[in-house]
Amino acid sequence: RGLEKPIHFCSSFLVATMASLAMRTTATAGMARSGSHRAAVSVTHAASAAVQLRVARASRPEMVRAERAHVIARADAAPAATAAATTEGLHELNQETFYPYLEEHRQTLVVVDFYTDWCGPCKVMYPELVKLSQEKTNIKVVKFNCNKQNKELGVKLKIKVAPTFHLYKNNEKVAEMTGAKIDKLRALIDEQLAA
Repeated sequence: RGLEKPIHFCSSFLVATMASLAMRTTATAGMARSGSHRAAVSVTHAASAAVQLRVARASRPEMVRAERAHVIARADAAPAATAAATTEGLHELNQETFYPYLEEHRQTLVVVDFYTDWCGPCKVMYPELVKLSQEKTNIKVVKFNCNKQNKELGVKLKIKVAPTFHLYKNNEKVAEMTGAKIDKLRALIDEQLAA
């Protein structure tokens, strides 16, 4: 029940915006054809009346049902996309596995994505990082969740912003950057590979 008002507001706003666009388009077309402002205004009023009639006919419960169906359809599609990203996703490190992983892959450039679950830019970057790891098979791209369980290591590594990227080679940090800038990260990786 609490969702009905915001959804109704969004639907009303969308209908009003569409009506406004329709009126502007109709008015412009009317002026171009008739050459007179009076004809354009009468066409605009007719379009406005038609839109108001359609809005009046659509009852609030119907609009709420339509919005809910749309939200549910989007929510049903999200787990499938997440599952696909997870199966082809990145290896996740934690406090216990971080240093052993760097030791195991000491001869390889390791890119660590320090992220948080609530970080929007981190979520945007994730599919790009998966694609990067598939394209560049000579590097390792892994992720590290800076949550409560891993907070101690995150503080030790001075992670203050998410996403933060550290590049390691021979167990040493060779580069770092912050922010969701995939082009900048690619350039940094290429620079380290060339070194």
